[in-house]
This record gives sequence, C-alpha cells and structure tokens, in this order.
Amino acid sequence: MKVTYDRNVKTRRDYDADVKLPREVREFNHRDRLGRLIGARADRSTVSYVDLTEAELETRRCWNCIPAGTYFAFQPSALRNGRHYGASQREQLFTTEAEREAAVAKYFRDAEKRAAKRAGR
Repeated sequence: MKVTYDRNVKTRRDYDADVKLPREVREFNHRDRLGRLIGARADRSTVSYVDLTEAELETRRCWNCIPAGTYFAFQPSALRNGRHYGASQREQLFTTEAEREAAVAKYFRDAEKRAAKRAGR
C-alpha cells in the first residue's frame, strides 16, 4: 500500500539511514521523431523517517507528514539515448518491497507502451 500522509504527524527524513539500490535502466527498441532511443529508469532505495524531538519541534520550520518508519522508495525517470529526459517525477513510498516491485513493473510496462505509441507517430 502506498504511504498516506497525515497532517498531524511531524517527522523528518533520516538521510543517513537511506540505502540506495542499483538503478535499473531499460532501453526500448523504439525511437522518437528525432531518432533518439527511448528508455526508462527506476531508482530504488530504502528510506527512513523519524519523529522530531522536542528541540526540533521548537526550532524547525518544516517537516514531513509521513508516519515514522522505514519505507521502500521508487523514483521513475524517462530516458532518451540513455540520458535523463523531461521533468523529474516524484518519489513514491511503499510499505512493502513487493508493492514497490509491482509499481516498478507497471511503470516499465506503461513506459514501453508509451514508447511504442510515440515511435508510431
């Protein structure tokens, strides 16, 4: 299940606890109208959010509304000729690794459909 935001929760991301996993890159056998090879990339990581301390609550001006815990993250990205292309997409958080892998598989499946459609123009 995707992580839901709770406005009553005040946490911060613990960047020291983040674990980056190897990125997965897929090139599809389709080219856009400029002849660039269309592809997609998935960056996976494990991220942690911790509750703010009393001192942080008094001094901090911003925080996250994500319940404290460890989550499985996935950030998609479009590629052209193996390089980042287009606007950045938001990182998605999941409570289980299986849910994240299902979302990654769906992203690649949909990205290949979009690539085939764009190549057909």
